[in-house]
Order: sequence, then structure tokens, then C-alpha cells
Amino acid sequence: MKIPVTTYETIDPGLYPGHIETIEEDEGQFGPQLKYSILLDQLGTRLTTWSSQSLSVKSKLYRWAVACFGGKPLPDDFVLDTETLINRPIMVSVTMKDTEMGTFNRVADLLPMPKTAAPKPKPASMLTQAGQRVVTIDEPEEAPFPEMEPAGMQDEIPF
Repeated sequence: MKIPVTTYETIDPGLYPGHIETIEEDEGQFGPQLKYSILLDQLGTRLTTWSSQSLSVKSKLYRWAVACFGGKPLPDDFVLDTETLINRPIMVSVTMKDTEMGTFNRVADLLPMPKTAAPKPKPASMLTQAGQRVVTIDEPEEAPFPEMEPAGMQDEIPF
């Protein structure tokens, strides 16, 4: 049997629009974990990350659930079904991690997708060319992240 070396391509650290594709139960060094497969939408890059299964206000799982629900805090009596986190638009904070085995990307955090507001039109500017008044209308800037609504996002927030 011949087995080639697996290589990893890294991406630049930064914030990327994405969504959680899958969440599976996993056993980690410190007990039961959740294993996430996250797709960075514009790059087609998949990253894997983990969290505990604790849903306390101080936990990563809580913070990530809040991000998936657009930044809205969870009610005190809420029971999370992890399936409700799948395909919701989020921003993925990606960093680099140097190890003995090389440099890899790491999911630092999941954040709510920014609400895209209609861009404010810029005022017209007036120029004078050879004694004539010329009015130009500046084009509005595009929002940094276009509105995104992955499949299945027609469902309301479950609380």
C-alpha cells in the first residue's frame, strides 16, 4: 500500500462569512465534545473545530449558538437542539496556529453575521471643467458582506 503525505493549504487570518455544515458528538481529552465542520462560503474552504457540550453563558457553545441566532441571547429555559445551528449564516474568525507539525488554520470564534444596512448614497460632487459646471454622482459603496441566506434559513429562531 502506498500512502501519500497529506498537505494542508492555509488561508489568511481574518473574518469570513460561512455556516456550520455538520455537528457531531465526539470524545475529547476533557470529555464529551461537539465536532463542527464549517464551510467558508466565498472560499469553499472547510475547517474543523470543537467545543464542549456545556451550554452555560461562559461556554464556547453558548457564544456560538448566540452567533448562529444573529446575536440574540438564549432564554434561560432554552434547550438547544444542535440541528438548529446548521446552515445559519455566521462570521468565522480564522487565525493561524504554529505547531511542531506545521502551520494550520484555527477557528478562533464564530460571530453573528453583521446586519447589512442599505448603503447611504454619497452626495453629488461638483467640479468645474473649462468654465463649465460638471455634476458627478458617486456610486454607493457595496456592503462588506452581501446578504446571505443559506438553504433552510426560512425557519425562525427557535425561541
